[in-house]
Amino acid sequence: MKLVLDTNVFVSALLKRSSVPGQILQAWRDGRFDLLVSDPLYEELSDVLRRRKLKAYLKPELARKLLELIKDYATWVEVAHVPSRAVRDPKDLMVLGTALGGKARFIVTGDEDLLVLRSFRGVRILTPKEALEVIHGR
Repeated sequence: MKLVLDTNVFVSALLKRSSVPGQILQAWRDGRFDLLVSDPLYEELSDVLRRRKLKAYLKPELARKLLELIKDYATWVEVAHVPSRAVRDPKDLMVLGTALGGKARFIVTGDEDLLVLRSFRGVRILTPKEALEVIHGR
């Protein structure tokens, strides 16, 4: 099963490892699904993890380890073109494009601008809680 995790899911997972996003990240590390990533998504995550306001809550070493894991073990894909009219927030184009480019089954996000779509060209858009249920086969 191929999933794209939005940046907000990664950040939530790092802030609280026992959270639902933290459990999703652990499920990936346990080999329960294939994580799809693209250059723009990786760059966004890297930029967000360097923000001053997050540094007060995140150990730099933890952020660095996550980025290394993604770089080494995620499946890298090219971003497919998505028309800008498909989303309310243009930043979400790269999330949809990554999912389409990698033929993902699901996008996992806490972003209401994406969640309101529920699906896009056959890719279901799930909350972290919904995704965890799918990963565990419930």
